[in-house]
Amino acid sequence: MVNGVKPGTFPIEAIDDFRTPGITLLMPLPGAEDCGAAFEAMVETAMVIVRHMGGELKDENQSVMTAQTVEFARQRVQEFVRRNRLHRYQVN
Repeated sequence: MVNGVKPGTFPIEAIDDFRTPGITLLMPLPGAEDCGAAFEAMVETAMVIVRHMGGELKDENQSVMTAQTVEFARQRVQEFVRRNRLHRYQVN
C-alpha cells in the first residue's frame, strides 16, 4: 500500500492526524504462492477501506471499479498465472 501523494509514504509519527486523498494497493505478479487468493484478499481489503473510510475503488486507469471490472481484473490475474505456469513447464 502506498500513499496517493508523493513520496508515497505514510508519516507513522503523525499518523493520528494524517489525511490523504487516496491510497494505492499493489500486488506484484508473480508474487504470492496463490495469486488468486492474494487478489481476492486485496479486493476484500480495498472494499473494507472504501466501506469504512468512504471514497471510490478505482482501477489502474483511475476508472471506478464495478463488479464487472473486478471480474475482468480477476481474469487477468488468472491468465497471468496460467501463462506463468505454462512458461515454467516449457523451461523445465
